[in-house]
Amino acid sequence: MTNINSNYKIGMISLGCPKNQVDGEILLEKLNSAGFQIVSEIPDSDIMIINTCGFIDAAKQSRKRLTLSLKLPNTKRQDL
Repeated sequence: MTNINSNYKIGMISLGCPKNQVDGEILLEKLNSAGFQIVSEIPDSDIMIINTCGFIDAAKQSRKRLTLSLKLPNTKRQDL
């Protein structure tokens, strides 16, 4: 049986405190264990997770700028 998750490449950008970054790494480990491909570059991903802290103002502002700068939707995958 084919693992459908292996068809998807997931990337993550972590903003905020070290705890937030550790939580992001744990999430990526779980996604990888579930069969998803983990990538480090935005253009290589089908799904990009923006992992940010809602309590640190600098992280909130970075999240807003990053979200607005991304070219959405990703035209590489029409089946998402």
